[in-house]
This record gives sequence, structure tokens and C-alpha cells, in this order.
Amino acid sequence: MKSFVHIIVSEEYSPQQKCIAMTQLRQLLFNSSSQKNDQDEAAKSGIVNALVSLTNMSQSDEVRSCAFDCIIEECFNNIQVSDETGKTELVDIVIETVKHSKTTLQLKQLSLTSVINLAGNSWNSHHKFIPLLPYLVHIIINEVDDSFRLRAVMLLNNLAYNPDMTKPIIEAGAVNPLTALMQQTETKLAFFIASIAVANLDPHNEILVRGAGEKIIYHITTAFSRVLQGKDYPAGSNLYGKSWKLAMTFSKLCENKANRVALRKAGILKLLNEALTIVPHDKDLCYYSLKVLWKMSEDD
Repeated sequence: MKSFVHIIVSEEYSPQQKCIAMTQLRQLLFNSSSQKNDQDEAAKSGIVNALVSLTNMSQSDEVRSCAFDCIIEECFNNIQVSDETGKTELVDIVIETVKHSKTTLQLKQLSLTSVINLAGNSWNSHHKFIPLLPYLVHIIINEVDDSFRLRAVMLLNNLAYNPDMTKPIIEAGAVNPLTALMQQTETKLAFFIASIAVANLDPHNEILVRGAGEKIIYHITTAFSRVLQGKDYPAGSNLYGKSWKLAMTFSKLCENKANRVALRKAGILKLLNEALTIVPHDKDLCYYSLKVLWKMSEDD
């Protein structure tokens, strides 16, 4: 790992050589059978800071793209590396990248993607995202590229799980655009992620408790069932091994009686009991599952 750091930070090597080194590093992290160990070793070797330094606006687009790609693999399902990355200036660089008028769409997409995993794994860095929130809302409302818009929705959703971020996200005006997207989108993943974000931010939202509410809750409950079975569902949601996040969403939905009725119809009681049996070692999952069961018992 130290050899990668040397190439990345040294002025002796050309941008092309640095890109080759980062591509090799990314392949190592992606293909390794011991991915977490390699991620941890990379973090200890100083690669996190080295990679973030190469995302700076002063670097070429090619170098920045390679660095963002590496950070995506570095943070994938790794809380320790995400915490380390969150301590750097990466989020500030992403904000500058997204709002800069001359930044290419590809680079904007990569920059957002580089912090999606970070936001999903490390709540310690969430306060740094507050200045980015208006730009994420702008992307959801105005962006014509579905892939870019989806990235903004995924990042907002990862932030929305954190109760401390609810007020800033609502104040940034995110709920109405997310609700509109939830009703309009034909993309399964975008619909699903937007639905969870709205459920976390505004469980009393009119769309959730009327009309499409039962359909939305059915889809979230179905996802919970599949994730409990060890699947990433829907594909690309990165919920594999994170069923506790959906249990947390159910705990918020339960604040509304209409949602509790819909959850019962969707079979949530059976699934929560399965969760407590199948994954008893997951403390977060057990906590939120019991919280939902307790709330549901109020209607018995």
C-alpha cells in the first residue's frame, strides 16, 4: 500500500502514472477476497488523505476521476474508512465540484457517488453536508440526467436516516421534490429510494397516508423481506446487511395510524419476528424491530 501512496503523492510521477496506480489500487480493493482488510490497510497507510488531495479542483479531470473512483471502493461498506474519509476536506471539495459551472457531468456524478457510501456509513460527517443540501434539491428538481438525479436522491436518503439531519434537509426544501419524484418516476430504484427518504423525513406525508401509501409501504416491506434473506434489494440500493435501516424507517412510519394499518396488511409483524430470530446479534435491528412491535401493539 505504501508504494501506492508514494506514487500518488510524489511529484516525480506524471498524472498518467498516478491514474494507472489508482486504477490498480481500485482493482485490488474491488477484487480482493479480503476486501475489508485491504481497505483498513489502505486507510492506515495514508492513502485516504492522498486520494482526497487528488480530488482537488486544481488537478486534471482524469486524475480527479480516478481518485473519486478509488474513494468509492475505499468506503464501500467500511465504517472505519468512511470515518477517516469524513475527517478530510472531501465533502467541501464535492460541494465545489457540484456547484462549479464548468465541471463536467461525469465528474459531478463521480464526486456525488464518492460520498454516498461515506454518508451511509459515517454519521459523524453528516454536518459537513448541510451546505450541499440546496444543490442536491436543485439537482432533483432540475436535472434531466436520471443517473445524476438518482445519485442526489441516494445521498439525501443516506443523510435522512440521521434524525439530526431531518431539520436541515426539510429546511433545504427536499420533501416536496422527493414526493413528486416518488409519484412520477418509472425507475424502480429511484421510486424506492425517494419513498424511504420521504418516510424518514416526513412520516405523516399525505402521499404516504393516503392513495399511494399502501403501495409504497408494500414495496418497502418487500425490500425488508429480501434484505433479511441476504439480498441487495432493489439492486443498487446497497441495503445488503443493513436491514436495521429499514426497521428504523418502519419505526418512523409507525407514528401514523394509517401507516400502521398499511404495515399490518403488508405483513410487517411476521417479518419483524423473523428479524429478531434470524439476526439476533444485530443490536440496531433488534432495537428498531422491538420499537415497531411496541408501537403496533397500541392498536390491539
